[in-house]
Order: sequence, then C-alpha cells, then structure tokens
Amino acid sequence: MKSILKGKVLYISTAAVLTAAAAAGFFAYNSMQEPETELPEVLHGEAEVVTEPVIASEPIITEADVIVTNVPEAEVSAAVTVPEAEKEILPTEAPSYQPMVRPVNGEIIGSFSNGELVKSTTLNVWKTHDGVDIRADAGATVKSMSTGTVTEVRDDPMWGVCVVIDHGNGIEGHYYGLDKTVSVKTGDTVSAGSVIGAVGSVEAEIAEPSHLHFGVKQNGSWIDPASVVSSIGS
Repeated sequence: MKSILKGKVLYISTAAVLTAAAAAGFFAYNSMQEPETELPEVLHGEAEVVTEPVIASEPIITEADVIVTNVPEAEVSAAVTVPEAEKEILPTEAPSYQPMVRPVNGEIIGSFSNGELVKSTTLNVWKTHDGVDIRADAGATVKSMSTGTVTEVRDDPMWGVCVVIDHGNGIEGHYYGLDKTVSVKTGDTVSAGSVIGAVGSVEAEIAEPSHLHFGVKQNGSWIDPASVVSSIGS
C-alpha cells in the first residue's frame, strides 16, 4: 500500500514539474515573437504625442501642363516677339503735302513763272514772278491754306503786309498784300481755313487789279502753288 502511494506522489510531482516547464517555454516563445512596445513618456498625467511632419510628394509640372489665364491683353502682346519680316513698315517721313484750301476765291491774273523772266507791268522790268496773283476785292478774307505756325509778320514797302506760315514738311505759305488789320502774330498756330487777315494792296503790282499775291516755298525754293493747292490753276 505504501509503495502504491509513493508511486502516485512521484507521478504528481513529475506532472507538476512538466507543467511548469511547459508554461515557462510558452512565455519565452511569446517574448521572442512580440517585442515589447515602448509606452510614451507621461508628462503631468498626459502622454506626449510626437507627430512627425508628413511630406507630400510634389507633382512634376511641364510647360505643356501650364495654362495661363486672366493675363491682360497688353501684357500678352508685349511678350510676343514679332519677326522682323512680319513687322509693318511705316513711312519714315510724313507725306510731302497736306490737304490745302484756297486762301481767297478768285481768278488767277498772274501766273507762276517757274524761274523765267516776265515783264512787270507796274515796274516795267523783267523779273521772275515767284507766286500767283489771285484776284480779290480789298477787304476780302484771306485764309491759311493749311495747319501751321506763323513764323513772320512784316510790313514791306513793296509787298504790303506779309504773313509767312510754316505748314510743315518743308512747306511755307507766303501771303503778300494784306491790309494792316492782320489778325495773326508770330508764333500763332493756325488751322486750314483760319482767317489770317484781309486783302490790302501790293505796291510792286499796283498796276494790276486788286489781288492777293500768294507764294509757296518747299525747302527754301519757290514752287508752283498749283502743285500744293489743286484748286489754283496757273
């Protein structure tokens, strides 16, 4: 009987030892498979949360993907380079003549001589006639043939009151034989058809009927007024 009890006690002890060994092996295996997780440090009772910045990858944009909108038209035009061959070719100089008006209405009683000598009825000498004589009664209105600037107003003993106007592009208008009530002065700006005075008298041509002596210079040389004012025939 005692031997039987000893056998049972030995069996139970052996089983307990085996069970303890098995439990120790299980915990050891779990420790190897699942590493211990570090707990966040506790400050003032709250866990410190460490957040690392998230870096998003930026898309790569090519020139083909860029669409420009809301750009002022003036800025777009300025940015466009026009090839030299496609640029508009503008004239380097203004036209030689501007549209002109007749300074007085009347027939031509003395033509432009174009440098040739003609006999003066008043002076009884041969001389050039460097303008045209347009018949008009004394006191008739005299107008500027075009826009310009008055460069000279003088009272000449032979030609009466003379007004010279620079009409631009090398063109000068010479208005001779005005009366003393001339209505412009040196430096004034006039327009085509502006009144500059009235017909007076020309002592150098006093033997002729009342008229305006009208001359035109281009770049300092006398030219036929008919080449400038188409309504004047010479």
